[in-house]
Amino acid sequence: MSLMMKNDTTLLFDFGQNKQGQDWRIINDTVMGGKSEAVVSFTSNTAILQGNLSLENNGGFSSFRSKFGNYDLSDCTQLKIRYNSHGRTFGIMLETSKFFFRPHYKYEINSGDDWETITIPIKEFKQYRLGNATGEKINQDTFEDIIRIGCILLDKKQGEFKLEIDAIAFF
Repeated sequence: MSLMMKNDTTLLFDFGQNKQGQDWRIINDTVMGGKSEAVVSFTSNTAILQGNLSLENNGGFSSFRSKFGNYDLSDCTQLKIRYNSHGRTFGIMLETSKFFFRPHYKYEINSGDDWETITIPIKEFKQYRLGNATGEKINQDTFEDIIRIGCILLDKKQGEFKLEIDAIAFF
């Protein structure tokens, strides 16, 4: 991705065929009884998450997440992402625990129907517990405890969706 300088990047997920992302996984509301469906495919430059969001059985989310690991972001202050959400609202997630009921952090992204590149201060990520905002923001000490990163469809609008991601970089 030409918009990101790899020399200044601490962590880069560059999606597409034969790039990163093949080890990321889909997690839908089906883990809690929901009925949303999604698949992921790869072009030469992007990962494409698409499917159908269902609100049945208290459903309403679909996500694409990295494998668990140690993603120490303590040297980072910003995240840059190039994406096309085709008019849907989604969030970038930072997780610090494997347990779903523990707090995690999200930054909500609203967009139009075109490709966009945005830079987000990591300190603007908000804390959530069980899908509800706690009113807290991420603190600098938490940056070193990130174990998984992901994208999640947030808008609770039933129907077809498509999210394309070129790259996510932390710097």
